[in-house]
Amino acid sequence: MEKMGRSKKGKSQEDQGDGKNDTGDQKSNQISSELHDLKEIVINGFATLKHDFKEMNTKIESVIQGQQKLEDKVFELEKKQKNLSDNFGEVEKSIQYHGDEVEEVKTKNEKLHQDLYNSTQELNNTKMALDQLKIQIEKQERYARGFNLRVIGITEEEGEDVIKKISDIMDKKFDMKQLLLENAYRIGRRGERPRHIIVKFLRRPDRQIVLAKAREKLNGESYYITVDLTQEELAQKRAAKPTMDRLFKENLRPRFRNGKIYVNNTVIPLDKQVIV
Repeated sequence: MEKMGRSKKGKSQEDQGDGKNDTGDQKSNQISSELHDLKEIVINGFATLKHDFKEMNTKIESVIQGQQKLEDKVFELEKKQKNLSDNFGEVEKSIQYHGDEVEEVKTKNEKLHQDLYNSTQELNNTKMALDQLKIQIEKQERYARGFNLRVIGITEEEGEDVIKKISDIMDKKFDMKQLLLENAYRIGRRGERPRHIIVKFLRRPDRQIVLAKAREKLNGESYYITVDLTQEELAQKRAAKPTMDRLFKENLRPRFRNGKIYVNNTVIPLDKQVIV
């Protein structure tokens, strides 16, 4: 009985020792596996670091190259800046050198402007004075021609006595035997048509009588008598012709006098389309 009990007890202790050995082996295998995995991680990590380091090195080289290019560019810009600074200095010297000349030109220019202004004012004053003079001359010429009449259409003959021809017309047509004439003469160049005759009366009333009766007394004749107009009056009469023609068609008997149209002593304005 004792032997059997010891035998069982010893067997039980051996089983426990085998169990402990199995557990140790498992732990050893686990540690080996973990060491292997850790080795793989370390190897892969070194490989990754090596690759990243290589890329970083490439980028650094690229940055260094870019930096070198920038430094070269900065050098070129500094060089250009120096050239520009030198040129600007020369320009400043030139401006300073010509400064006095510029001021002199400005002074002359201002004087020219002032002279031009003064000349313009003088010219305007002269024009105004000339216009006033023309008005006075026109008035004087109209007054002088107020003693004249113009005879148009009388046959012109070689060696004719113009005063006698006009005196005969005044005698026969107007019954003015004692009429005194200052002068009578033809004007203009000879041509196919007879030249006009200017008749100068000594008295205005005689001239007015002839003018008032001319249309009636010379009806049917090849010649006629009219007023002696100045050049300005002729231009005004040409401008007034359309209005005059319209008034004649309306049987209003218009008269042109002193640059104006009259109907029964009332001034008639020119038609708008012919005002010049």
